[in-house]
Formats: sequence, C-alpha cells, structure tokens
Amino acid sequence: MKKTSSLLLSLLMIFLLPALAFPETKAEQYTTIDRLIIHGLKRTRPEVVERLLEPYIGLPADELDMGEVQTVLRESGLFYETEVSLEYDDPASVSLVVSVQEKWTLIPIPVILGDKNGIAGGGTLIETNAFGLNHQAFLAGFFSADRYTFFGSYMTPPGKRLPLGLYILAAFSKGETTVTNGEEDELLSYDERGLTLMAGLRHDLSQLISLSAGFGYREASVEDSPVASARMLPLSAEISIQKSDWNGVFLSRRYAEIEGAWFIPLKGDSYLALQGECAWEQPLTQRLRLMLGAAAYRAEDAPLVFSEGPSAARVAILPGNFRSNSLAGTSLGLEGVFADFGAGMFSAFVSYQAAFAEDISGDSLFAQGTHFGIRCYLKKIAFPALDLGAAWNAESGIWNAAFSVGMRM
Repeated sequence: MKKTSSLLLSLLMIFLLPALAFPETKAEQYTTIDRLIIHGLKRTRPEVVERLLEPYIGLPADELDMGEVQTVLRESGLFYETEVSLEYDDPASVSLVVSVQEKWTLIPIPVILGDKNGIAGGGTLIETNAFGLNHQAFLAGFFSADRYTFFGSYMTPPGKRLPLGLYILAAFSKGETTVTNGEEDELLSYDERGLTLMAGLRHDLSQLISLSAGFGYREASVEDSPVASARMLPLSAEISIQKSDWNGVFLSRRYAEIEGAWFIPLKGDSYLALQGECAWEQPLTQRLRLMLGAAAYRAEDAPLVFSEGPSAARVAILPGNFRSNSLAGTSLGLEGVFADFGAGMFSAFVSYQAAFAEDISGDSLFAQGTHFGIRCYLKKIAFPALDLGAAWNAESGIWNAAFSVGMRM
C-alpha cells in the first residue's frame, strides 16, 4: 500500500511540475482578439476606426503586428499620434486598444505656385474628415496673369454597410496654353476653355488591392486657332496594389497601379489611353529612405488639347509646358530628414531621373538629369506645406525650378 501511494504521488508530481515551473500566461490562455477599444476620438466616428481595424478582430493575439496597425492608422491621414496595445484584463477576451490624437482636418490654405514660366496665386479649402466619416472634400482656385482655374472634388471611402467608395470631381479653366518641345522652343500657343466632370466608384478587394471605375465628360474649346476643339465622354477602369509602412518618421509606400480609359467623342474618333505607375519607398534608417519610381502614359490617337505634361511620367526634368501623347519616366533617389521643429520637420531629397517621350510634332527625345530640393512636413496636416525644388536636364542643359507654399500639388 505504501509503495502504491508513493507511485501515485510520483506520477502526480510528474504532471504538475511543468505547470508549476511554467505557469500559463494570459497571452497563452486567450489567443484571439475579439474586441476593439478606441481612445482619443473627438470628431471621427468610431465606425471609421472599426472599419480600418476590422481585419485584426479575430486574429490570434500572438500574430498581431503592432507596426502594421500603426501604419493603417497613419495611412488614413486622420491621426498624428497613435499608440497600440493588447489588453488581457478581462478574463473572457483579448482587446486591441488604440489611442489616437486627431489631425486638423478643415484647413483653409493660401497658395503660391511658381516655376520659371510664372507665378500663380490662390487658395484651397480642404476637409479630410467631413462629417467625421473620413470623407475628403477639396476646393481650390488659382489665378495667374494669363490663366485661371477652379477645382472641386469629394471622395468617400468604402464603408462597412456599403463596400463602395464614391468620388466626384469638377474642374474649369480658361486662359492661354503654350506648348513647347524638350528644348523649350515654343510650338503652339492658343486660348482654351476647359471643363472636366467625373464620377466613379471604388471597391477594396483587400487591404492591398483596390478596383475603381468611372465615367464623365471632358471638353477643351479653342477659338481662333488651327488647334481643334474636343468633347469626349471618358469611361475608365483602374486596379491598384498598395502597401505602406510607418517607421515613426516616414510613411513609406509601395504601390503599382494601371488605368485604362476609353474616350468616346461627341464628334470624331474615339481613342484609348493607358497609364501605369509604380513606386517603392524603403527606409534605410529611421530618418533616411530610398525612393524608386516609374510611370508611363500612352494615348496615340488623343487630340492635341488632351495631351499630357511631364507629371504623367512623374518627372521634373522636362519643361513645364512640354506636352505629349506618349511618354515614360523613371527616378531613383534619397530623402532624409535634417531638422525637426515643434510643428513638423524639414527633409532634403535628391534623385536621378530619365524620360523618353514624343513631342506634339512627333519628334522623339531622351532626357536625363537630377532633381533635388527640400520639403517641410507639418505634423498635424497631411500635405507638405513647403516644397522647393530644382531639376537639371543634362541632355538639353536646361534648368527647371519650382516652388509651392501652402501645399504640395
């Protein structure tokens, strides 16, 4: 009997010792996140954050990437301070706890835009969180000696009830348009009145992939010029893939997108326009990042009044008045923070750029050179407030300089 009792006691100790030596923690007991707790919201409605963080509810707690949650919150453009943690106080659940401080969202901004071709002034009214629902509204007006432009847009993100986002925009401009080649020789100059109306829908297939489709009306009217006017009904579709990372200083993006638009004329021939763009931003240190980008645009049969400028290739080394129906560009550069202040930070950037294009007369050109400058990021506003830059085209020997105060376009 004594031997039997000793044997039972020994077996009991064998099973109990591991539990006594390595007690189960709360994190091991409760492995699934089943609740979201939000602190700090003043204007933003809770359902906005709930929609952003919905993919993390039901996730095993030990698989949660805190940095990824921080990135999602920062990428929304609503918050300038974010904290993320897990809470195990309730024995029945694990809670994802986020604390945020909201950015200024209703922002009237005086704007000065300029380059070597002239200076334009005006103002914008930006609302990045309309009705507390992360709706984005934008109104702007710009005036120069020979042109004025008005622009307005309204965008809503996909929601929990309706998984479709909506965007509408309208733009009107009137004034003189000058078109040059890559050497800045003037090829055309004409007075133009332009009108664009667009509307569309967006759907997020996942946190990475989005689809959008739109339709609208586009008009460019020209008087007393051999350049033909055009009126078109564009139908567009786009797919984009994007992932971002927040390292405490930079919100770096990696994305690729391609868009196709079929332009149906009210008079004349239809045409197809294709545009693609990709970028890779990679932090090398906390305050220094690598930036790689490429973009291309082609619309072989587009009327001259709908030709595109250097921004379609995402390069600054071509003249601002250059226009083309076929162009592509790439860039490789660095951006680093060199000064901090209470409301934001200053960074410097430099990149090598190259571009291939055809001007409106059909002549091909190759451009390559450097683009450099400084930026000022404001902590509580989603747009850089100051952008000073210069670009040198080594092929033509031409310098381009540009600056903006108020926001970066």
